Amino acid sequence: LCDRLPSPMGESAVDCNGLSSMPNVSFTIGGKTFDLSPEQ
Repeated sequence: LCDRLPSPMGESAVDCNGLSSMPNVSFTIGGKTFDLSPEQ
């Protein structure tokens, strides 16, 4: 999806210049799906 920059806390960051080409991310909690756009 894009180059990720490693973080010592186990998180990652992405270059915001590519935000418009990133897909939505979906995750499910308790059977309910939540969608996040790149802007979120």
